[in-house]
Amino acid sequence: MEIKEDVSRILEIPKILNVFASSVRGELGLFALDRLKPQPSLRSLLERIELFRSFMEFRDRNGEWPWNSKVVCVSFMLQGAKRSGMLSGEELLSVARLLTLANVTREILAKSREQYPAFEPPFRRFRDFSGEIQALGVLDDNGVLYDTATPELASIRQDVDSLRRRIRRAAQSLLDTPSVSQMLQDRVLAYRNSHFVFLVRQEYVNRFPGTVVDRSGSGNSIYMEPSVLVPLNNTLALRLRDQEEEEHRILRKLTSDILARERPILDAQDVLAEFDLLYGGAEVLSKRRWKLPRIEEKTSFSLHQARHPLLGEKAVPVNIKCGEGFRSLVITGPNTGGKTVVLKTAGVCIYLAWCGLPIPAEEDSRVGNIGAIFADIGDEQSIEQNLSTFSAHVKNIISILEQADRTSLVLLDELGAGTDPQEGAALGVALLDTLTKEKGLTLATTHHNPVKQYALTAPGVETASMEFDVETLSPTYRMLLGVPGKSNALFIAQRYGMPSAVLDKARKVLSEREVPVEELIGELNERRAWLDKEENEIRALRRTLAEERKKYQESSRDIESRKDRILAEAERKAES
Repeated sequence: MEIKEDVSRILEIPKILNVFASSVRGELGLFALDRLKPQPSLRSLLERIELFRSFMEFRDRNGEWPWNSKVVCVSFMLQGAKRSGMLSGEELLSVARLLTLANVTREILAKSREQYPAFEPPFRRFRDFSGEIQALGVLDDNGVLYDTATPELASIRQDVDSLRRRIRRAAQSLLDTPSVSQMLQDRVLAYRNSHFVFLVRQEYVNRFPGTVVDRSGSGNSIYMEPSVLVPLNNTLALRLRDQEEEEHRILRKLTSDILARERPILDAQDVLAEFDLLYGGAEVLSKRRWKLPRIEEKTSFSLHQARHPLLGEKAVPVNIKCGEGFRSLVITGPNTGGKTVVLKTAGVCIYLAWCGLPIPAEEDSRVGNIGAIFADIGDEQSIEQNLSTFSAHVKNIISILEQADRTSLVLLDELGAGTDPQEGAALGVALLDTLTKEKGLTLATTHHNPVKQYALTAPGVETASMEFDVETLSPTYRMLLGVPGKSNALFIAQRYGMPSAVLDKARKVLSEREVPVEELIGELNERRAWLDKEENEIRALRRTLAEERKKYQESSRDIESRKDRILAEAERKAES
């Protein structure tokens, strides 16, 4: 499935993905989220969903999936090493941690792939990194090379340690000499500019047997290298240089070996990142009651009790479907009644489903073969091109008509708005008719009565309305599928005290054709509200029945298991 960046922004996908970002365990999961895209084909989506289900089942049966919180992405490190020729010890340690986790994960997949066939493709992407892990074992937990990394390094470090001991002994002799120790600011051997030095009082600088190296921060004391330590310091400096060169030689060799397997390492990183994202998805599913939808081949979707994730507890669940009996759904209702939220909820759920992630809807939701999502929502006008709001919408819709096909989902907010009502309504009807007959699925909102009337009679078009509570004069945000919204303008005006003479004139202005339509819409709304209530009660009963059936099956398995144990114990006693 394809979705353009502007549509992703309109649907607020980056904000919604923060739900998963807070549930992954580390940097790799964030790396996977940053690169997340919908699956390119129905086949790959089905494979992804099956992998998710297998991961969930494995975790439920075997406990947590292996992880190391210190594992990080190494992509940029490897890119930098190709320029510099050397990874630091800390960076090589990061690679070692990644490869160790990769080997652990590979072993789990190898043992489980027969039971979970979905584990086979990620298993094949892993390579055995035992050799690299062993080679990187020359680093300690801080990324510092062990003395035993090479015989040469061990020899050099022995020399360095020996020289430092000799320097400390010589320094102690000076400290034990009263004529020298009285010149010192303190009796501590310091290390300054690669030299072992003493801090000498300012007044003794010309009398102290040594060379000035540096000045203290206050300027009252001088760091001086005692003459007796000069030969030892010089020898130490040379051996430290030898040590640095040997360490760099080892690090460059390790880096070269790692870069030689860059592709398998990055593949392993990608797989580990995907599994961390699966973990985040599993956490969202279990803690937020999101569900994996059933994936179907036909171009349709049916979302049950879908909720917009950014609204939190304020979200009112809605049932949204399209493609089963009709290809276009026209939603009407009052301003701020939730029409736009319905469009975005549908777009978000289908996007997440095609990414192979759980959606904020009930388990019996279904998502079919949606090849692309297009949207014209809000005032996305072009300032650079000096386009009016209406012109910007027209330009966007023309682009949609050029690109959409029979598998596309088109989301249109306020169809025909922003211009003369009659012309806008006519354009809205024509556009809806074209999309229904020639393109994929369309969800559109509108206030125009001609569009509502078209939707009532046109083949392949269904209507829905956002419920309005006439008692409280406020929207309920519930969507009623099957009826267009009834205009409540006159009723609201009457409730607020509009003079009856004005209302009577308004009613006369309404065409004789529109009044019966409004009355019919009112009757249909009442009937639909009753049907929705019945449907919700049936769904609740079904869920209760499913839970009871599950408890019964678990009890039956437990009884059978206990029976088998009792029989086995009886047979064992009989044999003895």
